[in-house]
Amino acid sequence: MEVGFRNAEGFVMRAPFFVATIALLVLQTVYPAAGAKAEIASIHDPSIWTPLVQGLNQVGLPPGGLNGTIQTLTDDWVPIVSGDEDSMPQFALIAAARTYGEGRIIAFGHDGWLRIVGHGAPFDTNALGVNIIHWLDILGTKRVLGLMATNSVWHSFFVDDASIAGIMRNEGYAFELLRRDISDDRLTDTKLQGVSVLVLTSSFDFFDQNYLAFNSDEIEVIERFVKNGGGLALLGLGWSWAQYRKDPNLGTFPLKPVGDFFGVEWQTYIVADPTNNQINPNNQQYDTWYPYFHKFYPDIPGTPEPVTEPSVMAILLLSSLTMSTTVVRRRIARSRIGSFG
Repeated sequence: MEVGFRNAEGFVMRAPFFVATIALLVLQTVYPAAGAKAEIASIHDPSIWTPLVQGLNQVGLPPGGLNGTIQTLTDDWVPIVSGDEDSMPQFALIAAARTYGEGRIIAFGHDGWLRIVGHGAPFDTNALGVNIIHWLDILGTKRVLGLMATNSVWHSFFVDDASIAGIMRNEGYAFELLRRDISDDRLTDTKLQGVSVLVLTSSFDFFDQNYLAFNSDEIEVIERFVKNGGGLALLGLGWSWAQYRKDPNLGTFPLKPVGDFFGVEWQTYIVADPTNNQINPNNQQYDTWYPYFHKFYPDIPGTPEPVTEPSVMAILLLSSLTMSTTVVRRRIARSRIGSFG
C-alpha cells in the first residue's frame, strides 16, 4: 500500500506506507499542525511568547521593592524574565508563562510588577505591563478584573489615571476591582462573565489571620475561565509572606492553591545582583538588592527550543521520500492524506 502527500508545489508524491508513517510521526513531533491545542506544542512556538517581551531591553521594580522568585513544576511553562549568570539565585526566575486550554497564564515572583506601571516604573517596565495585558486578552473584551482585600495596596492600580488602568483606558480597557473579605466575595462564573483578564495577587493583609483563602470551588471557576480563553495573571511575593506570616514553607500562601493547580510555586528567596542594579535613594550608591533584569525569552537557560519550521531530520527524511517516489503532476483540491492504489 502507498499513500500520497501534497508537496509545496501542490503535486502528489507517492511513498511506501511505513516510510510515510515515520515521516508523519517526525513532523508531528517536531512541528505540530497549525491550530494544535496541546500545551506541549505551544511551548515551542515563538509567535506565542515573543509579544510578551516586545520592546524590552531592561525591566525592574523601583528601588525599595525586593524581588522574589517563582519555580515552575510542570513542563508547560516558558521562562519570560530572569536573572543572569551572577544574580542570586543564578538565573532567578522572575516571570514565566504558559497556555492552558484556550487561555493563557503568567506568573511573577513579586506582586508589584503590574501595580507599579505608571508609578515610577524604571526602564521598560511600563511596556512590560502593557504587553502582559495585551497578551492575556485573548477573548478581546478588554475587561480586567482584580481581587483585593480591604487593606490592599492594589486600589490605585485600578483607579489612578497614572496607573496601567489609566494608560490602557485610551485603548478601551476597563479595570474593575473586587474586594475579597467575606465568603460572599468568592469568585463565581457569574462574576467572570464578560471578563477577559483576571488578576490574582498575594497582596492581602499580612496581619489578618482570617484572610479569605481560595477554595476548591473557586479553583474550578478559575480553571473553566482559563480553559475557555481567559487570561490569568498570578502575582505573588513569597519571601514577604514567609517573613510576616511566620510561614517558611508558604503553606498558607494565598496563591498556593491556584499555583498548585497550574504547576507553579513561589519561593522565599530575595533576588540580588552585584553588577546589574540600581541606585539606592537613601545613600546614592548602587545596591545589590535592587537589581534590574535583561534576560528575556528566548535567551534564558531552560527555554524550550523555538521551532519555526520542520527540523533538519524531518526535511532529510521527506527529501529521501522524493528520491524513491513518483511525482504525479496534478493538484489536489484540498490538503489531506489520501489512499492510492
